[in-house]
Amino acid sequence: MRYSYEIVKRYYDMGLFTKENVQLFVKVNYFTQEDYDKMFPEDKAA
Repeated sequence: MRYSYEIVKRYYDMGLFTKENVQLFVKVNYFTQEDYDKMFPEDKAA
């Protein structure tokens, strides 16, 4: 099961998820790396 970008972004904006939570979702394959990069472009590897 993967979380959608819209849901994770909404919960993050409400303060229910932290950036560390989102990183963990990527690590356990609940959220795609591409969506993470879209959410946090400043973290994207150059």
